[in-house]
Amino acid sequence: MDEAQDISFYEYEILRRVNGGACFNVFGDLKQNITPYRGISDWAQLGLPVYELNLNYRNTNQIVSFVSGNLNISMQAIGLGGEEVKTISPRGISAFLADKKGLRAVITSEANLQPYTRKAYNVVRTSGKISKDKINILTVYESKGLEFSAVAVADGDMTDNERYIAYTRALKDLAVVR
Repeated sequence: MDEAQDISFYEYEILRRVNGGACFNVFGDLKQNITPYRGISDWAQLGLPVYELNLNYRNTNQIVSFVSGNLNISMQAIGLGGEEVKTISPRGISAFLADKKGLRAVITSEANLQPYTRKAYNVVRTSGKISKDKINILTVYESKGLEFSAVAVADGDMTDNERYIAYTRALKDLAVVR
């Protein structure tokens, strides 16, 4: 099971009872649980052995270093080099993302989605799809499970868990909007 942090203790109990002798591999990250009314807050609740996987195979060394240093997370990169994480102004978002190859996104909180929306951007909740050509704009919750080559994160009012999710959506290039 993937994204296991979003499954509640009682949902796990139902799965155990319905699937009596079945074995499950459960993969999740408690730092990605951003909905307080849903999911699990401690793996110990399940009464199962827990193995921590802290090697990051997806993001560049620079992004991993930024995330682990700024959010005090034990995470190690596997050695992919890239650009340093940049700090940009809101007006610099389009310029930062303009020359980037691949999927591009602006990730913000629900409360700040509208101020960062531009006519030239693809508002994912409106279009219902990720654009390969336009800059995509979406909330942290909408970005869960997705990956983009380059991301600008407007993190001013985000929790640490929301920042963690938003920052790690960037595979190669990350900018924090201040």
